[in-house]
Amino acid sequence: MLTKVLAAALLGSLLVVPLTSSPASAGTGSLVDNEDYDVPHRDIDMDKLKVTYDGKGVRATITMKNLRKTKRIRIFVGMVTRADDNDPISPEFGNFVEFRLNEHGKQKVVGWVSALANDDYVKEKCSGVKVKANYKKDTLKYKLPNRCARFDLARGYVDTWASARKFNPGTWDEGSPSQTTGDWFDTTYDLVVRR
Repeated sequence: MLTKVLAAALLGSLLVVPLTSSPASAGTGSLVDNEDYDVPHRDIDMDKLKVTYDGKGVRATITMKNLRKTKRIRIFVGMVTRADDNDPISPEFGNFVEFRLNEHGKQKVVGWVSALANDDYVKEKCSGVKVKANYKKDTLKYKLPNRCARFDLARGYVDTWASARKFNPGTWDEGSPSQTTGDWFDTTYDLVVRR
């Protein structure tokens, strides 16, 4: 149920984007998170999402209100385009980059790619996909180079959002992002960035 609610909320906030851009240019956008899509928990309070998209790829920074080494937390950044920009419910395709602190507090980065055929995500390894945590500055820095991007680079934009999810011990799930929202979650609005 929560997955459907979250998906509907994300879908409702999508923006239609004009397709004019220059391949050599760079764009940056940011948004301050509110609590519209949240089921609050002290470990996952996102404050800001900043995204830069240029000829090298996508870089995203999530600033948390209090980032700490905690257990059973998954924090994602979606980076997608839609099959049809004129249809806000058109299928999306691209990347979902995950930073995970598992039940033992161990850090891991997982690259997910949307699979249009079954409306799910599948794991895909690409050595350029990285996430760096800075616990002193309360930031997570995500990096997706163009060679790892699975969204349509020719569109000249990327549609992004962030989602942080916290789990109880009994509900920790190693499944795909579309199969679980966590027991508590914090999700931003969409942020569309043009090159």
